[in-house]
Amino acid sequence: MNNALSYLSTASAASLATMNNALSYLSTASAASLATMNNALSYLSTASAASLATMNNALSYLSTASAASLATMNNALSYLSTASAASLATMNNALSYLSTASAASLATMNNALCDAYTETAISSCLSMVN
Repeated sequence: MNNALSYLSTASAASLATMNNALSYLSTASAASLATMNNALSYLSTASAASLATMNNALSYLSTASAASLATMNNALSYLSTASAASLATMNNALSYLSTASAASLATMNNALCDAYTETAISSCLSMVN
């Protein structure tokens, strides 16, 4: 039993030393991991700051591009409204011309119908006389 206890205490001492070494290694590894994580977080925060600046620049570019697009659209709408006003005037002139031409055509058609009626009436009278 004495030998067994002596063996166990020696084995325990060796186990404790092994465990101590393992804990020391783990604490060193943990310290290294924390330093690595800290560096990574520092890198990420720097990258995030850079990303925010990039995003800010991109948003600024987009807002500038949007403002330019709005100005272009405004100019295009202004051009279209001017063109539409001109087109309406042209259409109005065309309709006025058509209505004048139609009135003239109606008068021409009316005259033709009157002539045809007159000729028919004369022909009827002549046929009755004959």
